[in-house]
Amino acid sequence: MLDSCITLPEPGSEIPSRQVAAPIMLGKALAEKLEVTCGDNLNLIALSKEAKLKKDTAAAFGRYRVSGIFEIGFYEYDASLAFLGLPEAQRFFKMADRITGVEIELEDINMTPLLEDKVLEALGYHFWIKTWK
Repeated sequence: MLDSCITLPEPGSEIPSRQVAAPIMLGKALAEKLEVTCGDNLNLIALSKEAKLKKDTAAAFGRYRVSGIFEIGFYEYDASLAFLGLPEAQRFFKMADRITGVEIELEDINMTPLLEDKVLEALGYHFWIKTWK
């Protein structure tokens, strides 16, 4: 279930100004814990492992506007997940144009072994695959 509350920019378009908070979607239980709802602003801070060890290391920081609240039905996800658009997540985590993972959902889980080999072959040797098995 998704409660979308703000009209989002078209995919691929840029947020017009950093004064305008970028959209973020929160799991329902997380939104309740933070006492935020659609349209509210929140600050997101992420500490790296290095930042936790060194007090002088800068953390990632961003200001966001809650654009939607989702409920997957699995409490651990609903209480801990937040989603940013890919360009904003890359900016926040200083990832340039890189990504760290892709999830693929199959209609037929019995196709996993066949597709696992094909996907790994297409990606090349720098990558690895983790399946449900």
